[in-house]
Amino acid sequence: MNYFKIIYQEELVGGVIVTLEGKRHGRVDRIFVDPNYQGKGIGSTTIRLIEEKFPKVIMWELETSHRQLNNHAFYEKMGYKKIFESEDEFC
Repeated sequence: MNYFKIIYQEELVGGVIVTLEGKRHGRVDRIFVDPNYQGKGIGSTTIRLIEEKFPKVIMWELETSHRQLNNHAFYEKMGYKKIFESEDEFC
């Protein structure tokens, strides 16, 4: 697992946990941005930086709760597509 702090204007505002499964598959286990800092492009920038940091990864996996509709819109905006849906989660 790789743990990263998200720093914005010298403030710790969130974090991201990334797991690599081999060289070509990665998973964003958790990404979080302080609600006071959301809507500033921090999450989008973080996802782009993670993708740039691990350029050999060709498939990224993200999971979120069925109840977190804002997360679904965020991931779709970033170009990710839903491939699995259950009563509890989206992937």
